Parts: sequence; C-alpha cells; structure tokens
Amino acid sequence: MESPVFTGNCSVTGQLSLQQSFELFHIAPVCGAKSKFAAKKGWALFGQAKGRELHSMTQARAETLRHHLKLHTRDLHDRLDRSLAPLALGDDAEYADFLKIQFSVRCAIEDWAAGNLSDGLQIPSALANLSSDLADLGVPLPACANLLMPERIDPLGVAWAIGGSSLGNRTMVTRRRRAGLMKANRFLTDPAQAEYFSRVIPSLNREVTAAEARPAIKAAKAVFNCYLTAFTDGPLLLEAA
Repeated sequence: MESPVFTGNCSVTGQLSLQQSFELFHIAPVCGAKSKFAAKKGWALFGQAKGRELHSMTQARAETLRHHLKLHTRDLHDRLDRSLAPLALGDDAEYADFLKIQFSVRCAIEDWAAGNLSDGLQIPSALANLSSDLADLGVPLPACANLLMPERIDPLGVAWAIGGSSLGNRTMVTRRRRAGLMKANRFLTDPAQAEYFSRVIPSLNREVTAAEARPAIKAAKAVFNCYLTAFTDGPLLLEAA
C-alpha cells in the first residue's frame, strides 16, 4: 500500500493513519485559500481513520464466547422465541405443535451430536420425555428435521444453543403452571438439560476474539435455523411412519 504523503497544497496520497488525518485537520490554517477545503478533508479523513481503528479494535478485543454467541445470534433467537413461546402457552393442540417441533429438531441434533461431539459435550437426550409428553396428548411422533450444519464449526455453538434453551424451558413451565397447564411437562422440567448447561458454561466463558468465535456462531445459527424451519415448513404435517 502506498505510504500517505502530505503535499504543499494540502492534498494527500495514500491512506492516512488516525494521527496523520488529525494533523491534516490542524494544518488547514497554513494552507492559504484552500484552508477550508483542507479542514473538511482532514476532518473526513480523521473520521474514516477512526472508524478503521475502532473496527480493528473490535475484532481484536477478547470477550467471552458466550457474549459473542448472544450478540451475533440475537435476531434469530428473538424470532424463535416469538414463534415458539405462544405455542408453549397455548391450548393442548398448540402445545402439541410445540412439542412436535422440539422432538423433530432434537431428533436431528442428537443424531448429529452422537457422531460429532466429544464425550464432554454430549447432549442429554430429550426424546424419551418428549415422546411421553406427546403420548399424554394423544399425538403421534413427527419425523426428524433436516439439520443443515455447515463445515468447520465449533461444537460449543451447538452446546450453547441447546443447553441455553433450558433457561427458556424453565420460564415456560413456570408460566404454564401459573395458567393451570400441568399436563405433559416432562420435557420442560427435565433437570438433565439444565445440568448440562451448567457443565459447559466454563468452556463458554473463555475469552475469544470475534474472529475466533465465528465457528461457534455458525453452529449456533444452524441450530436456530433448524428450529425456525421446523416451525414454518414440515414437522407439523410430516408424521413418522
């Protein structure tokens, strides 16, 4: 890249550093008739350089992996909550739809996890509890969803997405009980899911840069997208043979 060079008429070639662009703003008074232009140019270049510096600092700054995951999946997570929460708090038919989505996605994720997660990250199965809950409601089991997991991911993203859902489950079951909805709550009250999340939190709390967090973010997004696809497309109609 060409080195930045000041010239006598206050023009500049190359990309200015933050310090150089700040200096250009301040040398405007010695640039004669072009001082006003130089001041504007110096200020604009200062802003550009500052933006580059802040972007670089953001990419390099270490935060916990959990922080990065929350930040970069917030929109997907919020969409998922808006889609599923009303079903969990609805009548038996709506709640059955909620459980069918959970079964469909957990079936796919647990199958993937069996071949891709280390022993320490293996997800406790939710399928038995979901099967029993659906049986209580007289609903057959749905087919497994289609999980599209990208390559070169960090499995901790899956562990965070699945383990963290236990926090939402706890809130949902509390609201269901307040509404007198006591039936078929095995999945929502399963202590193994919350215990799993507690077990992986130390790994999620390690500090990483935004670049280092990307493989985990990709994995978490794949999980949330699988849920959203199940909500909009298939498992409500696809029954297992």
